[in-house]
Amino acid sequence: MNIFIDIHTHNNDSDLSIVNLFLQEINFSLPKEKLISAGIHPWHISEINLQSELEKLFQLAESGEICAIGEIGLDLLTKSSLPEQKKIFEQQLEIAEKFQLPVIIHCVKAFNEIVSIRKKRSNQTNWIIHGFNNNLQIAKELIKHKCFISFGAALLKNNSNASNIIKEIPLQNIFLETDESENKIEEIYNKAAELLNIETKELQQKIRENFTRCFGKDYYELVNQNRTFDGK
Repeated sequence: MNIFIDIHTHNNDSDLSIVNLFLQEINFSLPKEKLISAGIHPWHISEINLQSELEKLFQLAESGEICAIGEIGLDLLTKSSLPEQKKIFEQQLEIAEKFQLPVIIHCVKAFNEIVSIRKKRSNQTNWIIHGFNNNLQIAKELIKHKCFISFGAALLKNNSNASNIIKEIPLQNIFLETDESENKIEEIYNKAAELLNIETKELQQKIRENFTRCFGKDYYELVNQNRTFDGK
């Protein structure tokens, strides 16, 4: 069966999605029918109690109630200093590595730093660079270091970086997402397939395979595992 997996969304429109929640929004009553990612976003570092939120993230990862850490990362346009962001980023990577969870990465103008951190970590988990809309050179460097590239609504804009480079990205490194956009994930799949010059159903199958490689289980296996976590 071909399905439309949305690897990262805040809108929760699709049943086949990973819903991003910011840690400060979570009160440990997560919906069992959804896959959830959570983490400390670089935008929020100065606004929260970092120690308590890191402890919460550890507990969520340990309990199996989240399927990925993220979105986390580095953003040179936010007010927290880069050294502080790196420290929090790496603390969260340690949690991901301990529990072997994929990581959903937010990166703004800090790809050199992201790659540098990736290269030095020995116990690597799978990284997904979400909302990618940068140049091919950066994409190739990320792929070289075994990252997945997730494209979103930027694909729908003529002459965006995303729409120009997606055909140069190996299919085995691609995910698709809606993030905060109001576009349906089906629309993004159809546009991506057009740009790649393949059928949408072929792209669906490939991304489902990518999901299984990245997460270690098929989408439905993970959802069913989540539903049975509390005996339901």
